[in-house]
Amino acid sequence: FSHEYGFDCIPEIKLPIVHQTSSTSWAMDLRVLLPLLLVVFFVGLVVWSWYGWNGQQQNKDAIKSKKQLTQQCDRIQRMLLLLTFFAWLATLFPIAGFLKVGTFVADRLVVASTFGTCIFAGRLIAVSLTTDDDDNSDDEHRSTLAIQPKTIIKHTILLYLLTNHLAKQTHNRTSEWMDEFSLLTSSLKSCPRSIKSNLEASKLYSGLVPQMLDLDKALSLIKNAHSIDPTYCDVHMQYAHVYFQQEKLIPFEEELVEALLCPFSMGQAMTNWNRYWQVMLSSGDSVPKERYTKYMQRIQGEIDKAEKEDASKAKKDSGRDEILY
Repeated sequence: FSHEYGFDCIPEIKLPIVHQTSSTSWAMDLRVLLPLLLVVFFVGLVVWSWYGWNGQQQNKDAIKSKKQLTQQCDRIQRMLLLLTFFAWLATLFPIAGFLKVGTFVADRLVVASTFGTCIFAGRLIAVSLTTDDDDNSDDEHRSTLAIQPKTIIKHTILLYLLTNHLAKQTHNRTSEWMDEFSLLTSSLKSCPRSIKSNLEASKLYSGLVPQMLDLDKALSLIKNAHSIDPTYCDVHMQYAHVYFQQEKLIPFEEELVEALLCPFSMGQAMTNWNRYWQVMLSSGDSVPKERYTKYMQRIQGEIDKAEKEDASKAKKDSGRDEILY
C-alpha cells in the first residue's frame, strides 16, 4: 500500500521550461514524451497489421492466386490480434483519468492490460523462430522453413535468461509479502512519503515485533508521517504508545487527548484513557487531577464545537432543500 495516504509517490510531471540565463537551457520531464511515443507506436502497429512487412500493393488480377490468398489470411490474422490487443488495453480506461473512479494507482488494475502485450510478444517470438535469416528468401519459403539448430540454441539461451530474471523477480516480491517488515521496507523504498507505511513501520519498532524494539526509530518514523500531513490524526495513538514506553507521561497524555478527538482511533484511545486515569487519580495527588480536569475541559470544548458545526451544516442543508422544493 505504498500509494495509500502517500504524497509524491508518482512525481508531478513538469512541462518544458526555458530558463533565461547566460545561456538558454531546457528543463524537461522525459515523461512528457510518453504520449507521443505511444501514438507513434500504435499508428505503426495499425499500419503493420494492415500491410504486413512488405507493404506492396495487391494486384487485382491476382486476387485468386495462392500468394494473394495467403496475404489476405495473414492480414486477417494480424487485424484480429490487433483488435484483441486493443480490447485488453481498454481495461485501463477506468484508471486512465478520463473519468474519476476508485483507486488511481494499484498494480492489480493494470494486470489485465498486459495480456495483449503478451499475445504480440508470443507472436513475435513464434515468427522469429520460424523465419529464415536470409533476407532474400520469399514468404512462401519462410512459411515452410524448418527451424535451424542455431536458431533453436539462440532462442533457448534468450528464453532461459528471461525466465531466470522473471523467476528471481517473482521470488523476491513473493518473499516481501511473506514478512511484514520486508513488505513495509519495500513500500517505503517505492514511496518514502507514504504516511501509512511510515505509521505501520513505526508500530514494528515500538513493540509489535519484540526483537526489533527501537523506540527512537519508531518515534522518528511517526514524526515523519506527521510532518507529511499534520491532519492525519491516526498518528496520535502511535505517539501516545511510544511516549508511554519512554515514560514521558505529559506528552503521552497530550497525544492521548488528540487520539480521543480522532474518529479513527477514538475507541482504542478511550480504553487506554480510562485505564490510565483510573490509576493516576487513585493516588489522591492533586497535580494529576488538575491535568485531568484541563484535558476534560478541552475535550468537552471540542465536542461542543463539533456539535455547533453539525447543527450549522444541518441548517444550511435544510435551507437548501427548501429552496429546491
